[in-house]
Amino acid sequence: MFQPLQGVRVIDLSHVIAGPLSSFYLAQLGAEVIKIEPPHGDVMRAGRDAEGDTPDGFVALNAGKQSAAIDIRTAAGAEAVRELARGADVFIENFRPGTVARLGLDEDAIRAVNPSVIYCSISGYGQEGEWSGRGAYDHVVQALTGMMMMSGDDPQGPPIKVGFPVIDVAAGLLAAFA
Repeated sequence: MFQPLQGVRVIDLSHVIAGPLSSFYLAQLGAEVIKIEPPHGDVMRAGRDAEGDTPDGFVALNAGKQSAAIDIRTAAGAEAVRELARGADVFIENFRPGTVARLGLDEDAIRAVNPSVIYCSISGYGQEGEWSGRGAYDHVVQALTGMMMMSGDDPQGPPIKVGFPVIDVAAGLLAAFA
């Protein structure tokens, strides 16, 4: 099978949906993706039905990836990620702006060990500006864009969230293409 990204290494420091979906697409195109999770695992792992089961949502977003449990909040953990980034082609993160800078994993820190890396930072409202520090969840952005006002059967009824996480999926897809 033709895999156009074979030989490309991606360090995936993302969590939940948008970032993991982005690196999932890259993995499907042949990239080697190393997903960094905290020692307790990505938040999407928490939806287990039974002890030991890996939730379907987590599996769907992370298929084809390698995984490493690293506590990036420690100096040793952040250094381990920088060392992995030294040999990477792409680095993806989707924390609130400023979070990775505090941990020494922002674009400048990663470029210091690998100047040619493609650094992808996914955030709800951009890296700078009045709203940059706000958390962005799919349903919040659906409300802000008016998408929820267009959903439902009753034009006079309350706003209704689209059942599918369309904003997160669109962000992940756009990040992968970028």
